Amino acid sequence: MNMSEKEEKKSKKTKAAAKESKPKTKKKASTKAKKEKKPRKKKDPNAPKRNKSAYMFFSIERGPEIRKENPDIKFGEVAKVVSKEWKAMTKGEKEPFDKKAKEDKKRYEEEKAAYEAEGGAKSKKKADDGEGDGDEGEGEQEEEEEEADGEEVEADS
Repeated sequence: MNMSEKEEKKSKKTKAAAKESKPKTKKKASTKAKKEKKPRKKKDPNAPKRNKSAYMFFSIERGPEIRKENPDIKFGEVAKVVSKEWKAMTKGEKEPFDKKAKEDKKRYEEEKAAYEAEGGAKSKKKADDGEGDGDEGEGEQEEEEEEADGEEVEADS
């Protein structure tokens, strides 16, 4: 027996002894204190849908083709194939999808502006009037920034 084998046997014995000496207790589900979650703010069904990225347009176009080629493929595997193909593409090949993404972003910004003009979305100050959306302390920080901006304006005048 060489030195490493002896050390290995010794460590196994000490581990076994440590297991025996520990009292068996039930493990708690969570050792950290659980934070109380605030309920999510409900999404307005009239709000405009977010814009899609160039990758999403590619994925939407290419995904069904991949499923036709491989009918037994799983959803996650389709995503992997799409991802590999996207990474292998050149900027020139991605151009049509980038163009679609830019058009979709423009569409989203227009719909969002119209939605906010109708009063569909609350302004920042109304959202920070005490009704929490899960981001504690942000309202105070924004007020401090606004005060600081106000002081700069006064100093400039």
